[in-house]
Amino acid sequence: MSADSSSPGTPVSPANSDEISEDGDPGSTPPPVHRTRKGVHSEEEESSTSSSAAPRKTNAYRKRQRQELEYLRDKVKELETQLSELETARNADTRMDANLSTVWEGIAIKQKQETRRVEQENAELREAIEDQIKLATLLQKMLTKRPRLAILDRLAPSRFEACMSAEEAAAARRQELFAKLPERYMELNTVFEETRLDKMAKDTRSKGFGITKSPEGRESLYIQLLESKVVPFNVAKVLAACKRFFADPNKALNHGTYHVCFPLH
Repeated sequence: MSADSSSPGTPVSPANSDEISEDGDPGSTPPPVHRTRKGVHSEEEESSTSSSAAPRKTNAYRKRQRQELEYLRDKVKELETQLSELETARNADTRMDANLSTVWEGIAIKQKQETRRVEQENAELREAIEDQIKLATLLQKMLTKRPRLAILDRLAPSRFEACMSAEEAAAARRQELFAKLPERYMELNTVFEETRLDKMAKDTRSKGFGITKSPEGRESLYIQLLESKVVPFNVAKVLAACKRFFADPNKALNHGTYHVCFPLH
């Protein structure tokens, strides 16, 4: 009755169409108008949903970018701080290494100087020991030959000087020295050449010892101490000064005393 009373041109609302479909025959299909309007509404809803989702995605992307930038800034600051700390520590280590190297260089220089000093002392001791060994060897040779020369020593003139008085002995020695003076003067150039005193341009000091033989074949031990001084004076002035020095019977020296038994005039 209600279906007959409705006019054919009146549009059917979706609610009425639903009611008709529910009350009608199960095999009947809904009107096409209902399907068309439902599809339009679904498209509009989808378009509105997609349009509202796009700003959400954009905001989330921007937020994520901001977070990443903030993280990167914080990371850069952290790395810069670590780099500064490492550079400070490296500079401190460099200064410490420089100080340590300076200390070790000073220690090495001191050790090197000490080593040189010890080596020099060892060389001097070695030379002194070698000289003592040579002197002991020469003394041993003389002692082995002494028994054979004992008879000749008894006949030597020096054995009879003990019977002379001090004045007679001094006069005899003075006469002997003056008798040998011309001969020694002639040997002066030879002595200068042998000792190379004529070619020395600076102060020199040397020592030596050995065994010398007399014209009679006798051997005697000698010790030679040579010291030369270069002075800015001529030979005559130097000889006069030496004569005055040696003519003084008592002369105080730096390391001892020079004493003459009889003065030279």
